[in-house]
Amino acid sequence: IFKINKNLSNKILSYGFAFWIAQIAMGFIALVYNSQFGKYGGDIAISIYAVISSIMTFVIMPASRISQVIQPIIGFNYSAGHNERVKETFTKATLLSVGVTALRLNFIITLVLGFVMLATTLFQSIGKPTASSLITLIRQVLALISFIIILLKFLSINGIFLAQPISDFIAVILSLILIKIEFKQLSQCDFDITLEKYSEQ
Repeated sequence: IFKINKNLSNKILSYGFAFWIAQIAMGFIALVYNSQFGKYGGDIAISIYAVISSIMTFVIMPASRISQVIQPIIGFNYSAGHNERVKETFTKATLLSVGVTALRLNFIITLVLGFVMLATTLFQSIGKPTASSLITLIRQVLALISFIIILLKFLSINGIFLAQPISDFIAVILSLILIKIEFKQLSQCDFDITLEKYSEQ
């Protein structure tokens, strides 16, 4: 009972062609980059490029998601002849007011946030999930929810955006404290093992 509508299919293909080309181009560019980096820079250069690509993907992701969200809104209003709504939707999607502030507040601590992930991985790797869970729980639940509630009263909507970097900062401090304690214990263990070897001799 289903039949292909050639006219509609052609429109779908033509409208999606630009995005398809973009995806193909990204894959091709990655292939070129990796081949050249592998030839002239080796594994280190390829690794650096992988990190940069991941960061760029993270930065571009909000714009990509916003583009997907506004597409049906713009399409519907354009078809209905609501041209002002089309322009209004596009203008709001460019993040010119609250969005800019929100991004700035949320990216304040991005440079050191990776340290928290490394810290949780460290404790998981040495069989101490309690410390790892504590860092995650405080960062993502206790501190975050508490600051959302508190800062919202004083800073309005910006307080919500500021809650995340503050909780991240607390997680960084907690991670530093726990790692310092753990490293001290590791150093003590090394000393005890060395002392035991000398005693046996």
